[in-house]
Amino acid sequence: MNHLVYENQSIQDMSDFPTNSVAIAFNDCGDYLLLCSVDEIHLEEKIYLWRHEDSESVYLLANSINVLIPIES
Repeated sequence: MNHLVYENQSIQDMSDFPTNSVAIAFNDCGDYLLLCSVDEIHLEEKIYLWRHEDSESVYLLANSINVLIPIES
């Protein structure tokens, strides 16, 4: 969990990083999976992809973590 806090602190200073977003995963190429905030306390359930190559766009990747990573029963 500490790495998520550190990573989010460092990327918030990037001028083109989406505002009101929290990175939950990244690759070594500069791309991030994001949760966007609904308000100052709550995050959306939807997961977005932010690619550093076209940093002006945020793409909806999945409507929830359960869609992204299905749980088998």
